[in-house]
Amino acid sequence: MAFYLETSAHTRFGKSVPKDSAQAILDGQVLGWDVTAGEVVPLDNTSTFDEALFVSTEAILTGDARTDVHTFKINENQQFIADTVNNSNVAHNGQRMILNATGDKANNTGTDSAVGVVRQVGVVGAPSQKQIMCEFVTKE
Repeated sequence: MAFYLETSAHTRFGKSVPKDSAQAILDGQVLGWDVTAGEVVPLDNTSTFDEALFVSTEAILTGDARTDVHTFKINENQQFIADTVNNSNVAHNGQRMILNATGDKANNTGTDSAVGVVRQVGVVGAPSQKQIMCEFVTKE
């Protein structure tokens, strides 16, 4: 599932953005902007909150040769349902979390991360579903 926008339609900002033709993109993957190349790039577990700008709304395979990807532009009024690396836990509400290695899940380790990309605001379903309600951390 990855990251999927859950808030009402008035906060949805669909945008087609440029990407490298060789770059694979996962549906629901968090993307940043490569200023030098002028295109989006997938984020990973080393990325910080200020790099998260878009969430893809489609999957693009390697070798597809597409030079754009459809996305939602992230803003502070949005909440997303996100897949997590570990079982979800209400005790993690309020914690900031980094992404996993492919940028399509929140890494909910049970400790708050100062460079976290998302903040958990709730749990979705049973803990074993590994899903949370979250918002992207902004420069508060």
